[in-house]
Amino acid sequence: NACTTNHVLIVPDTCLYNAPMNTTNTTAGSYMGAQLNISGIDQAKDIIKNAFGASHLMGRRIYLTTKVANGIASDGAWFDDSVTIMCEQMVYGSGIFSPASDGSNTPANYRVEKSQLPLFQHEPSRICNRNNWWLRDVITASSFADVGNDGNAAYNYASNSLGIRPYFCIY
Repeated sequence: NACTTNHVLIVPDTCLYNAPMNTTNTTAGSYMGAQLNISGIDQAKDIIKNAFGASHLMGRRIYLTTKVANGIASDGAWFDDSVTIMCEQMVYGSGIFSPASDGSNTPANYRVEKSQLPLFQHEPSRICNRNNWWLRDVITASSFADVGNDGNAAYNYASNSLGIRPYFCIY
């Protein structure tokens, strides 16, 4: 469904807190199955609701990955969500480490976020906030993408505690 509500997409300039994607180094459930998404993102939702009011937080439909095979996102589905971790495409304008088709396997890298956020496109220095922070892209069977503390594209073991810098929309 097309979004016809006037809104603004917000990315905090700092990480809200640190947390691991999972307590072990696995990406088996992809982003949707990660402990960060299942329960850890609730802290970010509470912070955002307290700052802007729950009635201003906008829900949206988003395609998120749900399964990983051989370190590659292999399945996904549509979900209703309001606060989500960014993907490589939103930060860098393309997948940096995200697996691509190898001719026989096509990763489930479908997403509604098809371009770099204008914030990062017009002011790339905003990518760097001197913290490592998670992105939701699966990179290997044990690692998710992240942004390094100097803004570089990187990936990290799922059990490492990195910054949570989600995006969300308000209206």
